[in-house]
Amino acid sequence: VGPSLTSGIVAGLPSIAGLDVRLEREGRLGWGMDASGVGLAVRRGSGRRVAFRQTEVELRLNAGPQWKHGPWTFSGALEAGALAVFQGGLPSDETRFGLEPLALVSGGVRLDVRGGVSMLLGASVGGVVARRESGVALVPRASASLMVGFTL
Repeated sequence: VGPSLTSGIVAGLPSIAGLDVRLEREGRLGWGMDASGVGLAVRRGSGRRVAFRQTEVELRLNAGPQWKHGPWTFSGALEAGALAVFQGGLPSDETRFGLEPLALVSGGVRLDVRGGVSMLLGASVGGVVARRESGVALVPRASASLMVGFTL
């Protein structure tokens, strides 16, 4: 669980902040995959030049290898999911909704602190297939998060 900062997918909103919650499972999946998980993020932001509000809800599934060295765990993953985008407060008083697919490559480093508590620094890059007035476009996406983890 922790805060995240992500690049925006629309003009006027270069970045958007929010909260990430992840559930990860360690264990061999085959093909070099040592961990899998699911992530949920909720982010909110406001436009700068044109007044509007945007809320994003992102759901991701991931799988990838990890390497342990003492209290440190280094991981990489392929992620796929969906991004629900809600826009309101637009100058035209309309509201907009979009459900966009996304694909990411992520990496992170986790430090086991003590008693089942850990700190995780993670980053991801990839893209979102977003609808535009001119059609559909692949929009680059980057994100970083600093999280506190608990072993269940």
